[in-house]
Amino acid sequence: MRRSRMLAVGLVVVGLGLAACSNGAESASLGFDDDASAVASSATAGDSTAPGDKAAACVVAPKAQCPGANLEFANLAGQDLSGADLSGANLSRADLSGANLAGAKLAGADLSGSTLSRVDLTGADMAGVNLAGVMMMDAQLPAVNLAGVDMSGSNIEGSNLAGSDLSGANIERTVATGVLMSKANLSKADLTYANFNKADLSGANLTDATFNATRFSDADLSNSVLTGTDVIHNAMTRGTKLSGATFPNGRVCAQGSVDDCLK
Repeated sequence: MRRSRMLAVGLVVVGLGLAACSNGAESASLGFDDDASAVASSATAGDSTAPGDKAAACVVAPKAQCPGANLEFANLAGQDLSGADLSGANLSRADLSGANLAGAKLAGADLSGSTLSRVDLTGADMAGVNLAGVMMMDAQLPAVNLAGVDMSGSNIEGSNLAGSDLSGANIERTVATGVLMSKANLSKADLTYANFNKADLSGANLTDATFNATRFSDADLSNSVLTGTDVIHNAMTRGTKLSGATFPNGRVCAQGSVDDCLK
């Protein structure tokens, strides 16, 4: 009798042990699956650019705090980053087409090779940014500080930079056809091989700017300041509006071609 009871107890213990092992194995399996799902979710969130998602530890949202963030190659097209702090961020080759960056802090950011078509940068702080090789057509940058920036080899066709400070900027080999740069400061800027055909540079300050095969065909340079430039020999000005422009010899052009204004 005692032996039967002991056998029964033993069987119960063994049964409980097997059940525990089974439950433990199931828990371990669930734990692994949960971890894998978490990693997958994290990776997906890292790659996503929907509002509120994380991209390289940066929350993509208005007024985001992302100084120094690495957003190279990020797809931020159409995102609202107005007022965001992206100072010193790496946005090289990122797609920001149609994005709202109004009032954003971008000082010292690397935007080289990025796509900025139709982007709104009104009121943005862009001191010291790298804009070399950007595609920035039809963008809004009125009255923005771009002093000394490198935008060489870029395409800024049709963009609005009216009243912006581009003094000392490197605009070499830039396509700037049809841009609005009225009353912009381009003093000491390098415009070597740049194309400003049909651009509006009325009232712009081009004092001591470097012209070397720079194109201004059918552009509006009326009331601009051209002192210290070699607009005579190093710029193509066929059809350019020059009325009221101040020439290197100090003469204010009444109307006509470069030759007429130098007489």
